[in-house]
Amino acid sequence: FFRQGWEYLLDDCPIFVEDIENLPYSIEVIAKSRKKIDQLFAMVGAGEIIEKSVPLFFKSYHGL
Repeated sequence: FFRQGWEYLLDDCPIFVEDIENLPYSIEVIAKSRKKIDQLFAMVGAGEIIEKSVPLFFKSYHGL
């Protein structure tokens, strides 16, 4: 599969944006607290927050 990604740093939170072939874009945030993550995702208007790996999520979502 093809995978492309970008890394950013916002305050003290590393942010990883990934474009994985046949999957929607995903954003991974590493933070010291769930509150910090919730604040960041609220600020950018993100969709669904998942707490497991993106490929595993879509595998189970699509019944694979």
